[in-house]
Amino acid sequence: MRTILLPVSCLLGLSAFGGDRPAAFPNIPDSYLEEAAEIPDFWVSTVDGVNRFLAKNVRSGSVQSIGITAGGRTIRAVVYGTPRAGNGTSTFSGALGFRDVRAFIGPDHGRKVYLGLASVHGGEFEGIAGMVNLISVLETGKDLRGREWPEITAAAKALDRIILVPVTNVDGRSRVPLRMEKFRGSDETVHEYRSARSSSLSISREWSSRAAIPTTPASISSTTTSSAAASQRPRPCLN
Repeated sequence: MRTILLPVSCLLGLSAFGGDRPAAFPNIPDSYLEEAAEIPDFWVSTVDGVNRFLAKNVRSGSVQSIGITAGGRTIRAVVYGTPRAGNGTSTFSGALGFRDVRAFIGPDHGRKVYLGLASVHGGEFEGIAGMVNLISVLETGKDLRGREWPEITAAAKALDRIILVPVTNVDGRSRVPLRMEKFRGSDETVHEYRSARSSSLSISREWSSRAAIPTTPASISSTTTSSAAASQRPRPCLN
C-alpha cells in the first residue's frame, strides 16, 4: 500500500499519557485532565490498547499499515475481503463531471465496500471504543462484553470488503493522556480557556456525552456524530 504523511495541527502537545502539563498551554485547568474513576473493560480507547487488541484478536481479517503520520507513528487498518480488481478509465473528478463514478472505480464497481474511520480528532474516544467492539463482533460475533450482534454480522456478510481504521489521528490521540473523560451524562457545560502566549488562541473542550456508557457498538461510535448533529456546540481542536 502507498505510504502517506498526514499533517497534524491544533495538537495540545501533551506528552503521550505522561500527564505532564504542556509548555505551550500552561493554563490548562486541572479538571481538563481528570479521567473517569471507573472504566469498563470493553472501553479500549488508547493507541497502545488498540494495537494490543488488534494483534491478539484479529484473525479473520488482516491488520495492515496504511501510512505513517507526521510524528512517525503507524496508521493501522483492519481489512476484510478482497480489493476491487482492474482500473478505471477516468479520474474521480472526471467521473463526477459526467456523473458516472463507475468510470473511476473500474470493472468491479458493483462490489460493496465499507470504509470506517474513528478518532479523526485526537480527543474523540467514543469512536475508537465503538470500532474496537465492532471488530470484535466481526471476528467472534460478540462485543467485548460477550453480547452477540447477529444483525451486524448479517450486514457485514452482505458487503464485499470492509476497511476499518480504529485510530485515524494517531499523533493527536497519543498526546491526550486520558482513556475516558470524567464528565459525561446530561451536563452540557462547555469549558474554554486561552493560552497565556496568545490572546487569539483558544481551545474549546466539550465534556458532555449523551450516554454515560453507550449500550451498543453502534451507539458508541455514533455518540459524537449524533450529539454534534443535534446542536452546533464547539468541538475540541485536536486534529
